[in-house]
Amino acid sequence: TALDVTAKPIENQIIPFASNSGIITQNWGGVGRNITECIHRLAEVSPLFITVVGTDTIGSLFKGYCQQIGIDLKGIYETDKSNTSTVSAILEKQGDLVHAIGDFRAMDQLTLDFVQSQLQQFFSTLQPNQRSLVVLDANVPTSIIQFVCDLCQSNNIQLWFEPTTVMKCTKIVQIGALNKVEYISPNIYELDAIVRYMTKQPTISAFENGHKGVIQRIEVLMNAGSRNVIVKMGKEGVLLGRKQGDGSRVFKLFTPKIVENVVSVTGAGDNVVGGTVHGLLNGKSIEEAVPIGMTCAVMTIQVQEAVYAQ
Repeated sequence: TALDVTAKPIENQIIPFASNSGIITQNWGGVGRNITECIHRLAEVSPLFITVVGTDTIGSLFKGYCQQIGIDLKGIYETDKSNTSTVSAILEKQGDLVHAIGDFRAMDQLTLDFVQSQLQQFFSTLQPNQRSLVVLDANVPTSIIQFVCDLCQSNNIQLWFEPTTVMKCTKIVQIGALNKVEYISPNIYELDAIVRYMTKQPTISAFENGHKGVIQRIEVLMNAGSRNVIVKMGKEGVLLGRKQGDGSRVFKLFTPKIVENVVSVTGAGDNVVGGTVHGLLNGKSIEEAVPIGMTCAVMTIQVQEAVYAQ
């Protein structure tokens, strides 16, 4: 959960070391929050949303927003040791991200006991053969990632890992849990960072560029146990790598609809995840579900908010 403060210049070029005229907006963001709201709006249900907020004004406003749109507050942990997470982002005039700085220190206050109690209560309510999925992003501490991976495996619950950012995406590799994750959804930069970490190479010049290079990187993850790799490539779409039951591998490129009036790309990748998860929970195959996620992303980049709310 985070408050996104986004600045977009009025002119085409940002002049460094100067105050540039522009438009500044504030919207609710955060990877896990965006995914949750996307699923909630598609399914008109309230997924269990585990996050942490401060006891500050932003935290209070966020809880009010959740109540307003119908998201249950029981999974929200409050801390007085840190302010609610905030992200400050600078976009190009066309809406593409240039730089962002995020203060996510609040996430370090999320306790293992709280996560355990919430998940165990959730698992206890599931009916036999009921479709369920846990989505975990990399903003939480590594100890919690390890715990959730083990808990999902022991309860036979599928797990989706969202790498979140280049600086945090290798957490799942550090704990040796790629084989415990059914789905992983890096963007091309996170995929590159994960492969660099896994191969212990500062450069990966042996890999080709273009889609063939992306497939080569996906195969590195598959060799380490990944079964479904959903690579978000911005305007180029999504490249899916799927390991079949017999061990063979299938790769498919999904190209998006061209959008002329891009307002902001913030949250686009999260909507790919949210829409795809919605499809999976409704019995779609991963190949059938990815286009749902892409449709959500296309709709979102045409509005200022991180999730299309209509």
